[in-house]
Amino acid sequence: MKKAEQNILLTAKGITPGMMSANALQKKLHNEAPVKQRRVANRHLNLEAGGMVSGGQYVDVLEVKEANKAAEKKAENDARRAKRQKAAKEKAAEKAAEKAAEKVSNAGTSRKRKSTGELNASTTLARARKTKKS
Repeated sequence: MKKAEQNILLTAKGITPGMMSANALQKKLHNEAPVKQRRVANRHLNLEAGGMVSGGQYVDVLEVKEANKAAEKKAENDARRAKRQKAAKEKAAEKAAEKAAEKVSNAGTSRKRKSTGELNASTTLARARKTKKS
């Protein structure tokens, strides 16, 4: 019953049983739908001059273009790195300011009370010093 309802809903959406079987077959054959391949740019064509580039010029033009791309990439990476470092410095400065403010606010408070163990140890030590003096 569920399969019949499912087929009716899919047909209402415009998906026929034939499309479903074709899709299943394609998935079996290709594991997934094929991806459109990108075309490699034709670098032999010099669009600025409007003509073909000779052999010697071709290598020079390629080197210049690759150097420009590398320089742009490096500039982007440097800018990104500087932005991260600036954010890290600001964060560290904020933390330091918070710690300093916390120290100032805690400076006026009374001393911390000793725990029972610390109190017993200090009294025992004081008694031992008294007995050595006498």
